[in-house]
Amino acid sequence: MRVLVDKGALLCGCLLLALLVGQVKTATVIWLIAAVTVAGLSMTVDQRRWGIAVPAAYLLVGALSTDSVTGAPLVVYALARLGALGTRSERMVTVAVCILFAALMAARVQDMPVLALALAVCALAALLALRTVQEAEARRSLHVVRDDLREKVLTLQDMNAQLLQAQDYELRAAALAERTRIAREIHDGVGHLLTRLLLQVKALQVVHRDEPGVVADLATLDGGLGEALDSMRRSVHALSDDGEELATSLNLLGSRCGIESVRVDCSTEAEPPAAVARCVVAVVREALTNAAR
Repeated sequence: MRVLVDKGALLCGCLLLALLVGQVKTATVIWLIAAVTVAGLSMTVDQRRWGIAVPAAYLLVGALSTDSVTGAPLVVYALARLGALGTRSERMVTVAVCILFAALMAARVQDMPVLALALAVCALAALLALRTVQEAEARRSLHVVRDDLREKVLTLQDMNAQLLQAQDYELRAAALAERTRIAREIHDGVGHLLTRLLLQVKALQVVHRDEPGVVADLATLDGGLGEALDSMRRSVHALSDDGEELATSLNLLGSRCGIESVRVDCSTEAEPPAAVARCVVAVVREALTNAAR
């Protein structure tokens, strides 16, 4: 869009030059049409090695005729733009062709005001071309930086989500580990105490087997202790089973296995039994260990 605006302004300058020359000849119109054609062709040959030859040929051939000066600004713009987009050798060719054209025109054109105006418009055309190319390069660089920043932002957001998820699993795992520890302490402490009391009651039943009243009381106590021990064991097993969550265990394995970027997708309609979860965790742990090696 910027190129079209520049060429439109330069075309107005070319028409002004044609009017200042005086009588508009057929050759002047032909050269102006040729310049418009060359400027249009330059839009389709961007970044091509042979594209610079088209406007360069116009200026070299046009240097033999003073009528070509009216269309020169358009061609100089196209040549300068292609040269700026090209290699160092192409830029050198562009400068050499423009200098040669200006020198030959200065030797042929007798009307100095017209010559000065033509060269000024050509210089303006070259500056416009360079500015347009620089702006395009700046926009391209900004787009690259913007895309890079967007990619980095998305990566950071993904990493942040993973860290938050890992933090949630760590907290959940810590709570489950604490529950399992409490269950073990209950089993090791209260369970052993109840078992010892139960054995003592049974021993007293043997000692006082000849005393029916004492034996009956001890039997009642024995039944109560046995029921309490069974209830405690059921509660401990329930706590231990609740401390094994498949998704939490798998995510902990993935984060601690030493392999980078391990993603865990564990979506089940219902939590599997604790025994099944332990088997799955054991298999996954072995697989990750082998993969880490």
